[in-house]
Amino acid sequence: MIIHLLASKRELIQSIHKAFGYWQNIEDTYLLPKQLNAFVGEYYVQQQKGIANFWILFVERVNPIVTNNLDMILRAVELDKEIIAQKYIEHPLLYNKRKIDFQFIVLLRGINPLQGSVYNVCIPRITVNPFSLDNRTLFDSATHCTKEVLDYKEYIKLFEGEHKDAVSWSNIFADIVNIVREALRGVEVQYKDIQFGRSRVIMGVNVMLDEKLVPRLLGFDAEPDLVGLSQMAPDFYNDAFEYLFAETNKNSYLL
Repeated sequence: MIIHLLASKRELIQSIHKAFGYWQNIEDTYLLPKQLNAFVGEYYVQQQKGIANFWILFVERVNPIVTNNLDMILRAVELDKEIIAQKYIEHPLLYNKRKIDFQFIVLLRGINPLQGSVYNVCIPRITVNPFSLDNRTLFDSATHCTKEVLDYKEYIKLFEGEHKDAVSWSNIFADIVNIVREALRGVEVQYKDIQFGRSRVIMGVNVMLDEKLVPRLLGFDAEPDLVGLSQMAPDFYNDAFEYLFAETNKNSYLL
């Protein structure tokens, strides 16, 4: 059950809304059609302020759609029963002009109370094409969906060199651990009856940095790239097993 509650974007957003109301660690998100009036109101507010009005739509069985066209969004709502509209991160951190995000691994022994950790190696992922918000690229997954994997150690070395006067990666990692902790506690508050028993959970959590290096939660992933991670962190499976079943913490940060 916990995997569904976390991996389902709708369930996660509902938990966050109920627990926190507005939560600064995730972009403004509306569950349509239920919150359609509030969404349209926000759309016009941003339009009047001259703010770029790009939104990403999550529709079941369809690749995410990026658009700034309100008519398109309203038509999508008419055609589909449930849509999630989330403010698009219009100024993301880039790598060689490409959008980049990071998949971290969360190890869970329990949710009530919260017992878990975030592994200290993540998977940097970039898009195939340079990032652009030109209307001709909005439906291009190669421009907006990260696919290619970078080597973690090489990227962090590059990141530390490029941003050494602004922030360290260790500080960003600590912020991400706090974000994951808050998100999971939001779920904990809403589902106090969840018990793990002998079950254990390994999930991915996807995070993006904006151009100011502020982490933004994208969501949880029920099928993280463990093979890719283990190639960069050969001890991962041993570390994960020892934490999940022997309660020995190695190379991860406790939640």
